[in-house]
Amino acid sequence: MYLPISMNAYKILNMNENINTNEYMILNLDEVSLVEKNELEEFKLIKINLKEKMPAVFFTNIIYYNNKNGTLPMGMNISKKILIDGSKYKFTLKTNKTVSRIDEFDIKQKIEIDEYELEYIDG
Repeated sequence: MYLPISMNAYKILNMNENINTNEYMILNLDEVSLVEKNELEEFKLIKINLKEKMPAVFFTNIIYYNNKNGTLPMGMNISKKILIDGSKYKFTLKTNKTVSRIDEFDIKQKIEIDEYELEYIDG
């Protein structure tokens, strides 16, 4: 299956972890809920820029179907996840920055953001 449009996908890692590009990767298409659900004080947010026509598999048909009428089997509800084979891509670090997520009075989370450009190599 190939991506119908270009999009960004995200993954959260512990601050001391590095991205493993030689494995299958489960990524999330919803950055906001991914960050908000994470309770770590410090973590890495990996942003991966996927281009149109790159191979990837959606966990469900989330782009075209929303299951409001409940016709999908239990467990196949809406998913914002996507699967890519990291070994088929060349990862190039585009940017690295650190930001803070602040609540009303103080810093809630320190987030290191690594943004990667991908090139399909079909290795």
